[in-house]
Amino acid sequence: MNYEYRRRYPCPYCSETYHRDNLVKHIERKHDDEIPEGYTAYRLVYDIVNNKHGHGNCTVCGNPTKWNEKRQKYERLCGNPKCYETVKKTYQKRMMKVYNKTHLLDDPKQQEKMLANRRISGKYKWSDGKEFTYTGKYELNLMKFLDEVLEFDSSEVIAPGPVLEYTYGGKTRHWITDFLLLPYNLIIEVKDGGKNPNTRTMTEYRAKQIAKEKMITNMGEYNYLRLTDNDFSQLFTMLAELKMQVVEDKVTPISRINK
Repeated sequence: MNYEYRRRYPCPYCSETYHRDNLVKHIERKHDDEIPEGYTAYRLVYDIVNNKHGHGNCTVCGNPTKWNEKRQKYERLCGNPKCYETVKKTYQKRMMKVYNKTHLLDDPKQQEKMLANRRISGKYKWSDGKEFTYTGKYELNLMKFLDEVLEFDSSEVIAPGPVLEYTYGGKTRHWITDFLLLPYNLIIEVKDGGKNPNTRTMTEYRAKQIAKEKMITNMGEYNYLRLTDNDFSQLFTMLAELKMQVVEDKVTPISRINK
C-alpha cells in the first residue's frame, strides 16, 4: 500500500486527523461552508498533502501554475509557449549531444515517410486535447495509463519516440521507438511478452529486438524499459528507481528488459 494513503493529515478547521481520502469526505460533510471560494475539498486536501499554497510551480520557469479541476492537480507548465518550447528543446539537445542532429535520419522527408508507413490503429486524445496515433492496443493502454493514472502532460510525452540507429545483419537500420517520457529521459517499448502465439516463432523479429536493446544499453544516453503485457507494475518500479537516482544525485542510465 502506498504510504501516502496510510498517513493521517489534520483537518485545517478542527483538530481531527484522517487518511487522505477520508479527510476529503470529512471536510465536505462538516466544513463545506468554510471551503474558500474557488476551492473544492479535494483541492484543499491536495494542498495540505503536497505542501502547496494555492498554486503549483512550472517545472521550467518556476512561475505559478493553475489548478486543473478535471485532472485534480496543478498544471506542470505555466502556459507560457516558451516553456513548452524548452521541454521540446531539452529532447533536441540530447539528440544533438549524441548524434549532432535532432533526428537520426539525414533526410526529414524520409523520416516523415517512415512514420507515415506505421500501421496506425487509431488516435487517442489526451486530457488536454492533443492527439496521438497508436499502432495497437498495448500502446493505447499505456497512453491511457500515462494520461489518466500517472497524469503526465501531453507535452511530456513523445509518441512515437525518437528514431534510433542500430546494426543488424551487417546493415545500419532505423528503429522507431514507441514512447519517450521527457521528464525521465525514458524510452519505453511495449511488447506482448511472447504470449501471443503469432509472435513466438518470429526468430528474426526477436533477434532484431535484441540488437536494438543492446544498442540502446551500450549507448548510455537514455533510460530504457521494455514493458511487457501492459504490466504497469514494471513502469512503477522503473520510475521509482529513476526518482531515487535524483535523490541520490546519480545519472547512470538504467535499462530494464522484462520478458
